[in-house]
Amino acid sequence: MNTCCLEGGNIREVFDQLAIVQQQLVSAGVDIRDEEFASILCNSLPKSYESIIPGITAVGESKTITSDIVTKFALEAYDRKITTGEVTAETIAFAASGGKESKKHKATHQGGNSYGWHGQQSNGWRGGGSGHTRGG
Repeated sequence: MNTCCLEGGNIREVFDQLAIVQQQLVSAGVDIRDEEFASILCNSLPKSYESIIPGITAVGESKTITSDIVTKFALEAYDRKITTGEVTAETIAFAASGGKESKKHKATHQGGNSYGWHGQQSNGWRGGGSGHTRGG
């Protein structure tokens, strides 16, 4: 299971997997506050989603940042990326493979990575308190 979405990957799928893990932990008696789960969701986002953090933080100034708020912002950004072509079936497959090109793709694209990134996982968010800072 991938708990951090790679660039071009399927945010919905990663969030769904994390929600399943959260429910399994709750069923096992582990208490995970929603604010903690919101931080986990932020930590799972790739670097290209940094632009949503100010909006999430602004909401956090008037109320507690919940997993629903993070999910709303992240999925809206994801849907925009699909609409603009930043996320495609090909980028999702590439991210799902762990950033490894398929043999078929390598045979047709010899000469390097045509995706515009190197398939490297971005640094996670380090949640703490009401704000989030970028890890490095």
